[in-house]
Amino acid sequence: DLLKVLEEHESPTSPFATEARTNQPARWCLPELVCEVEYAEITRDGTLRHPTYRGLRTDVDPREATGEERRESARKAQEAAKRAAIAPVASENGEKAARVPSVLEVEGKRIKLTNLEKVLFPEDGYTKADLIRYYTEVSPFLVPWLRDRPLTLKPFPDGIHGTHFYQKNKPGFTPEWIKSWTDPREPENAYVLANDMATLVWMANYTAIEIHPRLARADDPEKPDNVMIDLDPAEGATWDDVKEVAHVVKAVLDDLGIVGFPKTTGSRGIHVLVPIARRYTFEESRAFALRVGQLARERLPKLVTLEFSKSKRRGIYIDYLQNTRAKSTAGPYSVRPIRRAPVSAPLRWDEIASLGRPDAFTMINMSARLDAVGDLLGPSLGLAQKLPKPPA
Repeated sequence: DLLKVLEEHESPTSPFATEARTNQPARWCLPELVCEVEYAEITRDGTLRHPTYRGLRTDVDPREATGEERRESARKAQEAAKRAAIAPVASENGEKAARVPSVLEVEGKRIKLTNLEKVLFPEDGYTKADLIRYYTEVSPFLVPWLRDRPLTLKPFPDGIHGTHFYQKNKPGFTPEWIKSWTDPREPENAYVLANDMATLVWMANYTAIEIHPRLARADDPEKPDNVMIDLDPAEGATWDDVKEVAHVVKAVLDDLGIVGFPKTTGSRGIHVLVPIARRYTFEESRAFALRVGQLARERLPKLVTLEFSKSKRRGIYIDYLQNTRAKSTAGPYSVRPIRRAPVSAPLRWDEIASLGRPDAFTMINMSARLDAVGDLLGPSLGLAQKLPKPPA
């Protein structure tokens, strides 16, 4: 019986590297058994909601249970869907029949995938299937950051050189299971909330290449949980200029006792996200971003600008005005609709100086990047920093 099996593998101490949270005193086993568990979802801290034990899996090597099973199974499903979409289907009389859209089941949701072979990035040959596969692979890292943030979508139904548009209100054919939020100030707009992998897959199938989340979550839209410090290069500024300003912004934040999390914009600049307690207004978060810009300009007066007019800008514009209630910009891990399909990739501060180009990370190489560095934004999710008091 199960108890006897567990006793044979009992350990006197916890086998986990970090202290595990338990509801009552626990007896531990060595990590030598694999079981199957059905659950509703995984929370941000890795806890299973409504888990149900389904039995031991003697056919699975414990060394293969790495925690990446959901990503891997989803990836295999995407590959299967792509093959099904591209492969010709023969009719009963031997002639090619019209291709039937593939149907993918993700987390219990059935999603009809269409035109998977459609090329969205013509210079690179990347297809809608590549886009879907990418958002599936990054979903364990992306969903915790996006959860409950109203999204402005940017679909490109004919590829990156075709017609595109910003979409706040979810389309009429949005599945009922996709969560949304209606802004009380904009009753005509029901914003999509990408709270699970299935929603990301649906959005990618809709060719929403670029994802623009707000800086506040839907349950308290007036209180941001991040400050955005946007380093936007003016015409003529170089990537080296951006990196130099990023180094100074880091020094300014250090002096203020604040932790920031940098990421490429996926285009030419760098965003620095500063997680804050959800007690400040956008006016206060915007004032903080302006103060950072002013302090950076004091250190690099010839390179940093706060000039709003594009025609008058020189160097690197620190755009503090991104910190507005309804403002949104390309979020972490968002693909950008330009050649190479670059991604807004989280960075370590110590690697910025050696990063050769702003579009180094793409939807093709980002999976390997995540395998190498992990979730660089993860520590920001539980960080609620107090903003320093403005100078008198």
